[in-house]
Amino acid sequence: MHRDPKQWAYVRRLILEEGASRRGVSRKTRLSRGTVRKMLASPRPPSRATPLNDAAEKLLEAARFLAAQRYSIDPTAYRRRALYQWGRTRDLVLKLDRPRGAALLRETAEVINGTTAATELNSGGWPSASLGAGTRSSRPGGTRARGGTVREWLDRLQRGEMRIPDLGDLDRIEGLPLLLGRINNGTLRQRKKAAVVVADRRGIPIRIIATSLSVSRVSVRKYMRVFTVGGVEALFASSRRIGGRRAENEQVRKDVFTLLHEPPSAVGINRTTWRMADLTQVLRQRGTPVCAQVVREITRSAGWRWRRARRVLTSTDPEYRQKVHHIQSVLAELQETEAFFSIDEFGPFSIRAQGGRALVGPGEIPTVPQYQKSKGCLIMTAALELSRNQITHFYSPRKDTGEMLRMLAELIQQYKHKSRIYLSWDAASWHMSKMLHNRVDRHNEAIIKGETEGPAVALAPLPAGAQFLNVIESVFSGMARAIIANSNYGSIDEARAAINRYVQDRNAKFRTTPKRAGGAIWGSEREPPRFSESNNCKDPLYYR
Repeated sequence: MHRDPKQWAYVRRLILEEGASRRGVSRKTRLSRGTVRKMLASPRPPSRATPLNDAAEKLLEAARFLAAQRYSIDPTAYRRRALYQWGRTRDLVLKLDRPRGAALLRETAEVINGTTAATELNSGGWPSASLGAGTRSSRPGGTRARGGTVREWLDRLQRGEMRIPDLGDLDRIEGLPLLLGRINNGTLRQRKKAAVVVADRRGIPIRIIATSLSVSRVSVRKYMRVFTVGGVEALFASSRRIGGRRAENEQVRKDVFTLLHEPPSAVGINRTTWRMADLTQVLRQRGTPVCAQVVREITRSAGWRWRRARRVLTSTDPEYRQKVHHIQSVLAELQETEAFFSIDEFGPFSIRAQGGRALVGPGEIPTVPQYQKSKGCLIMTAALELSRNQITHFYSPRKDTGEMLRMLAELIQQYKHKSRIYLSWDAASWHMSKMLHNRVDRHNEAIIKGETEGPAVALAPLPAGAQFLNVIESVFSGMARAIIANSNYGSIDEARAAINRYVQDRNAKFRTTPKRAGGAIWGSEREPPRFSESNNCKDPLYYR
């Protein structure tokens, strides 16, 4: 992050122009004081790329160190370390600028071995004295190549100066044109792989190949083994593809899924779920040694994912199917002279500062005190008419049968032009009391006898424990997000005014654009207010 030019200029402006302290800027930007000091020391951030000049200085420094160690008593350990650093910098120089890098390598070779030893080196060569002092004579039997020493031949090969006629009897190597093509135009890793194969077929010892190409002897043997078994394609295949073959082994996949279908306790592990470390350990004990990456590839290719269990609302009512079928049949045959109401209570909830999701500025963290003095308590009893999306509501001191009788009288009076109204609510005790059922029966008998006017009343209760089917819960969730979350009303009257306005605006919308329950509804309600078994109208984030 500290390489961002805009942030770099912002920090410098705060300190140099506005006079802010380093400590304050460090706290404000969450940068360390060392990073702030770096920003003040330079007008612009450092470049990510390594310039050739820096690499050349490191190369010459390593060369001078090697030259000084030629005459020490025991130069082996120091010289080995310096040669390693010299080789890494040599590859970087060639990667940055091959023409200028060749001249630099020639200079460093003269510094290391002296002017007399420089005759055994070509541009870009490796020091002829790799670990000891002085110039090493060439060995017969393959260590002397046409046109100079072994190292000179390897240098020409790396620079792409070798052609198929220059290689003599090596033209019988399988895939030689592709190998030379990768040496000329491939990546650094590909050039080294191809050069290792050609040099090994030339009969050059592994020690000299590893030293000249700046690779380990283990890597040289590995490249040759891969080339011998699979040819050029296997040599240049990506490591991901090579590692993926283990994950494609049918027996390995079978062993992994067999273990996944067993609980960890079955193999003596005191856990309820598997961990990646446990899986690899048990597989290794069962004779299938695989790493965690192979297990991940196998499970991901089969669609397995780490998932957290989510709680869902369920009903334990033995008559669940019958009650649901009854409500669906009523809604399917609902007439224009009939109305269906979903009834429930919202609350009680305390009038105090409420938390919630909100858009805030940078560095701002919304907080809600854990302990607050309540300004009052509120319970809202409401009924949602599903065919026109109209809400009837009032405020109650408590949840009991008396409030349900009050809602019944309110609906009978408000919808007296209807022939029948259906009341649907959950299985709370005050929703299914004998007093309420008796009141409904007396009302219906009075209508039959002609003693009173108004709609007949029919009950369509929800299954026990099926609050998620109560459609009005969707309206309550939307209202809670709109005017309860992030609120801090000063009194009960202020909270009631906000709720009343929300209900009025919602009712007005659906009066101007009449719409049967379903589809787009008011606000950000959780589910469309229609009766469906797949609905989950009650939002667990907003407890009541």
